[in-house]
Amino acid sequence: MTGQTSKGTCTFCHRELSKASLTRHLVSCEQRIAMQGERESRQQATKIKAFHLVVEGYRLLMYWMHLEVAVDTTLATLDRFLRETWLECCGHLSVFRIGGYNYYVDAEMDAFWDMRRKNMQVMLEEVLSPGQTCSYEYDFGSTTELIVKVLAEQEVDMKGKAIQVLARNTLPIIPCDGCGGPVTWSEPILPDTRGSQLPVQSGRDECTTPLPEVKPSCSFLAIRLTSVRLRGTCLVGLIASKKTAGFCWSE
Repeated sequence: MTGQTSKGTCTFCHRELSKASLTRHLVSCEQRIAMQGERESRQQATKIKAFHLVVEGYRLLMYWMHLEVAVDTTLATLDRFLRETWLECCGHLSVFRIGGYNYYVDAEMDAFWDMRRKNMQVMLEEVLSPGQTCSYEYDFGSTTELIVKVLAEQEVDMKGKAIQVLARNTLPIIPCDGCGGPVTWSEPILPDTRGSQLPVQSGRDECTTPLPEVKPSCSFLAIRLTSVRLRGTCLVGLIASKKTAGFCWSE
């Protein structure tokens, strides 16, 4: 995917723009401003403080989301959202690493060995502020890592929601290993125990070009992903479901 410009779609006006352009666009999107204006004109509308977050894959910058999150939302709630949207496969452990502390769902487990361990039941405003960046990890065996950036804090009407998606990346164009056209399937080459470094073959149903022979121990074949975490990254989940890895993409 070298040289490919990452693009995404605005939730409000449905325009498809580049990743950099969408960050600027969300500040001045006419539909977004109009929707906020309509809510403010109602007597029931109540503004609350919210963070504008950008969440993106670590070293997988083509996968990203712009989120609006109420500042009193807990890290545990954000954790559940990330799992449901991008990550969940087998209920693995996860952690936010913020300011030298590690925030887990269960802060008591192994606390003796990790003196920096804290609980995710803490509000975002207590641990984050505009301009700050932190990391998030899901699955400590076949780890998928995300970067969370706080772009701004603003007062908005959240419509009673804790988290709203402002924009997210569109499906990247992933080339077929045989002919170079857009893929229609992708699967891992088993067995392998290297987690996120699992080699993957991608292809097209209509492609007649023989795919290159790939051995399970190879490391030269780039990972082909349709979501920030490949379905099948965790071999336990792959074997349990008795399925090969496929597209993992939720709108």
